[in-house]
Amino acid sequence: MFSKIHILIVAALLLSVTSSVGSAAVLQPERGNSVNPVVKSPAKQPKTHAPVRTQRTDMGDKRLKPIARIANRPAVSIPPVPVRRYLGNLPYDAQWLNNCGPVTTNMVLGYYGIQLSQGFTANKMRPSPRDVSVGAIEMVTFAEIEYGFRGEVGWGGNMRLLEALIANNVPVIALQPLDPDSDINHFRVVHGYDHSRGVVMVSDSYRGRNLEWSYEYFEGLWNRRGYSYSLIYPENKTALVEAITEKYRADDATRRAPRDDRAEDRSLMGHLRNTSR
Repeated sequence: MFSKIHILIVAALLLSVTSSVGSAAVLQPERGNSVNPVVKSPAKQPKTHAPVRTQRTDMGDKRLKPIARIANRPAVSIPPVPVRRYLGNLPYDAQWLNNCGPVTTNMVLGYYGIQLSQGFTANKMRPSPRDVSVGAIEMVTFAEIEYGFRGEVGWGGNMRLLEALIANNVPVIALQPLDPDSDINHFRVVHGYDHSRGVVMVSDSYRGRNLEWSYEYFEGLWNRRGYSYSLIYPENKTALVEAITEKYRADDATRRAPRDDRAEDRSLMGHLRNTSR
């Protein structure tokens, strides 16, 4: 027979084994084994990004694309704007019927060394014979896709913005009525100014090249289309152009966007047939 001492020893041994098994169950990894345990990493914090400015990818498309990250954009120094500036190597071509958009685009691209015929550009922008109008978005997109230029279409322009862009070798395409008493949209290239005389140098595919117009006359037409402007420029001028437009462009709230930026609608066909150049 076992004595009480033997019984107590056996009970103590059983209790020790049970405790060891229980502890092992608690410490065992959730998955895997003791050699390759699964370790739960701490939850990752969501990343935060610098605010971005955006622009429309297309006038009829609600999607947005980033222009610049404000926090990371390097500071750009805008050179002083001289009293007068003239971009003399802008080519000129008189437009065909309903072709001011393609020809105006060609003039600006020609300034940068890209020589194109207006027939080629017109077929690219409006391949259908029934399409007799071209919008600013189509002009800028053509230069971007076909030749790798950057572009911008905006409104709220003013003479200070125009002067600063031309002073930095960027011609400006302005959307205006064809004439003071006309409702027909028309694109013109502004490639010079003389602030002391209050005149701008305009090349108009319909009216002629190197036309001197007073600031008052030019702004009177420009105002009727919301001071709308289009820019086509090389990639290496992007930071400078953005700095200029940000500094000089009027607050969009003070300007009204043009109702329609498509120039040369069907009403112009009859106008051109009955009007000599």
